Amino acid sequence: THHMRALAWSFFILLFATAWCQQDIAQYDVVWTSLSADSRGSMPIGNGDIALNVWTQTDGLYMYIAKSDAYDENSRLLKVGKVKIVIEGNPFTSKDFMQQTKITEGALKIQGGGVSVDVWVDANNPVVNIDIYTTMNTSLSYMVESIVWRTIRRTLSSDEANSAHGICFDAIETPDIIVPSTSDSSVVWYHQNSKTTQQTAWQESINMQQNGNFKGEDPLLSRIFGCHMSATHSKLQNQTTLIGQGSRVYNISIVVFTDPQASSSQSWVDQITKMAQQMDLANDTAKAASKNQHQAWWSSFWDASYVIMNGSWTTFQIGQIYTLQRWMDACGGGRGKFPIKFNGLLFTTDYFVNNVYTYSADFRMWGGGYWFQNTRFPYWAMLMNGDYDMMMPLFSMYVDMLPLVQARTDSWFAHDGAFFSETLWPWGTYLDADYGCEMNKRPKWSVDNQWMRYHINGGLELIAMMLAYYDHTQDDNFLQKFILPMSEAQLTFFDQHYNVDLNGQKVLTPAQSIETWQEAINPLPDIAGLHFIIPKLLSLPSIPTPLQTSWTSLLKQLPSVPQATNSSGQAYLTPAGSWLTNSLHNSENPELYAVFPFPLYTILNNNTNDYNTALNAYERRLFKCDHGWCQDLLVAALLGLTNDAQQLLLSRLKYPLGQGYRFPTFYNHFFDFIPEEDHGAVAQLGIQYMLMQTSGRQIVLFPSWPSGWDVRFRLHAPLQTTVEATCQGGKIVHLDVQPPARKQDVQIRNGASCTL
Repeated sequence: THHMRALAWSFFILLFATAWCQQDIAQYDVVWTSLSADSRGSMPIGNGDIALNVWTQTDGLYMYIAKSDAYDENSRLLKVGKVKIVIEGNPFTSKDFMQQTKITEGALKIQGGGVSVDVWVDANNPVVNIDIYTTMNTSLSYMVESIVWRTIRRTLSSDEANSAHGICFDAIETPDIIVPSTSDSSVVWYHQNSKTTQQTAWQESINMQQNGNFKGEDPLLSRIFGCHMSATHSKLQNQTTLIGQGSRVYNISIVVFTDPQASSSQSWVDQITKMAQQMDLANDTAKAASKNQHQAWWSSFWDASYVIMNGSWTTFQIGQIYTLQRWMDACGGGRGKFPIKFNGLLFTTDYFVNNVYTYSADFRMWGGGYWFQNTRFPYWAMLMNGDYDMMMPLFSMYVDMLPLVQARTDSWFAHDGAFFSETLWPWGTYLDADYGCEMNKRPKWSVDNQWMRYHINGGLELIAMMLAYYDHTQDDNFLQKFILPMSEAQLTFFDQHYNVDLNGQKVLTPAQSIETWQEAINPLPDIAGLHFIIPKLLSLPSIPTPLQTSWTSLLKQLPSVPQATNSSGQAYLTPAGSWLTNSLHNSENPELYAVFPFPLYTILNNNTNDYNTALNAYERRLFKCDHGWCQDLLVAALLGLTNDAQQLLLSRLKYPLGQGYRFPTFYNHFFDFIPEEDHGAVAQLGIQYMLMQTSGRQIVLFPSWPSGWDVRFRLHAPLQTTVEATCQGGKIVHLDVQPPARKQDVQIRNGASCTL
């Protein structure tokens, strides 16, 4: 009996703590009491694979629907649909209008004039739910319409074709198809990648880039994506519109589905129709169960990790930006078939130039390819958030590329191994325009774009990220299926591709130091990456002996991390062993990659000389930057430079949104596109590093946290550890570490602003 009472009390405490956490997170909800002019004034919501932009205008409620794998023939990531809802009497033009996020429930709410609309994208099923209801004793009438804007076959203009960046052929847009209805209560539409276009982006890259004996299946050619829309108490008005009359409650359900290898359009229609039937969307009991499970998923998500700050307007903003960035990543691509798109996630809007509508929401600068340097930041933050499942789309995409990139290495260089280009299509080849649209008798390994020519550091950083994932999860299956194949392929490349000098040391040339120094020997990011990952790999369990031997030999052959001394004899890190000073073409600080993403030199490093070497490099850096993908904030936090980290973080909060945008994390595009993913992701990661840093078993709290900032957080650490702490008035008033045995590994940095 005593045991049962103890269990009951523990369960009550858990429920109370969860409710407390949810309430604190809910304070960061965004609330609007005025209508929006267009899609730029939209709120984001989604389940990580399917995402919506939702906004309310004077003539109705609108939403764009996106899906992470809705790629067309040009490898553009298209919107799947656009929906408009009009309710009789236009209640949302009333003075009590409100549109708000309900992030703890995974929902949006729009209300006014006695009518409410709840929008939620099922966390466990591919369906958008729109619940319309009234508190009045009268029934409602409404209409919901699928708006199709891709109606003709057309060639994109030169400027609009930036959304198809990377291809060499003309970007042709093909029309969507409205399915003739066989039901009185559903609307179905789809986009089918045309087999009559000159070629797909996949076909072009495979044919052009001479990838050896690689044989694969075109992932674009037979792809079909679209929606099935139905509603309770509603009937078909025409092929694109449903109307409802005589009820106080309506439930609209939109199933979203992609078949990457559809045998025919009819097979796709049959599949999505069956999916809608199996989900039993009109069954109130089934719908309620789905909603409960959906809310449980979001409750678990927010309970897993949080950073709560609300002492002043400034600290409230920091807590809100942190929370909304995590919301955006979970909604806008974190659980999709492909990784998060750095240039807009799944939340691109109609594109305006000088406040004039110019292109549809299909437009995004830099197109459908991936830049690793721009993609990585939210994934580093997912580690401390404990969002491990959201990291898998990134890992899986790159591991799936291995057969192609290994065949390419053999074809281009006649040796084993693999490398990953900085920019690439989701299947692994260079973007075609980067590789070069005209061969001009150049060797097949000669890449045309000098910014990308020898830029292969992203693959090493990916291994570092995988190793961090393993440190956190201790997942042996992941070690065998992801880390070892990726590491063996890439380290074999570095071993066989580069020669040794007379002293037996590897000389990495031809090479470049990120995009900034485009002609370099022994670039620091590559050298530091190898020095960081190889010892960690060798410390892993169950590494086959041949790999241990090979990797140990490679480690011994590596040159030291590049550095130099100034006139006073002070050492500092350099971008490379040597570089051409006239090859400067970007604004990164590659010498600081030995701090992030390869933390050889941080405050957790016990070697004072190494720390000072990194500190001197930071102070000498050519480019000082506080926005977009710039990582000064991360370096400052990892070096324990509290004042710098604080000011760099606050600077990020001061940048205005783009013209017409309203949501707090729909950042203007500094380098990429709106919403600029990296601007918020770097802020989120910087906050984490200011609160907690880890190395091996070591956990250091508040290493670069400013005084006067009260905070409560729960973050994840290696060895399946969670750390929960509250700092008030410079004192740690609560500290909980799970499992308890890990508490002995927790340290407070000397001079920290928050102490026990």
